[in-house]
Amino acid sequence: MDEKQFEEISGKLDLITRLLALNLVKDMKTQNEKILTLSSFGFGPTSIAEMLGTSSNTVNVALSKIRSKKKGQPPEISTNEESDMQETQATEEQQTKL
Repeated sequence: MDEKQFEEISGKLDLITRLLALNLVKDMKTQNEKILTLSSFGFGPTSIAEMLGTSSNTVNVALSKIRSKKKGQPPEISTNEESDMQETQATEEQQTKL
């Protein structure tokens, strides 16, 4: 197998992996749930942002809030973010049960 064939196969496998991951998160209600799940599958913020059609900054902020919460340091919450944090907490509790 030459380098060109390897790159072609690698690209196809990457596409298949992304499609399967998106299929797994398609029915999740919140973006934070999707971000957390895709991150747990090993996708980085840039890849997650591309898959969800958002910015990598949005993904990084969501992951940072989730990590802060896990460490017991509640992040500052604005009124608009409060419901997202409650949904994130529910997601974390579900994943803990798994």
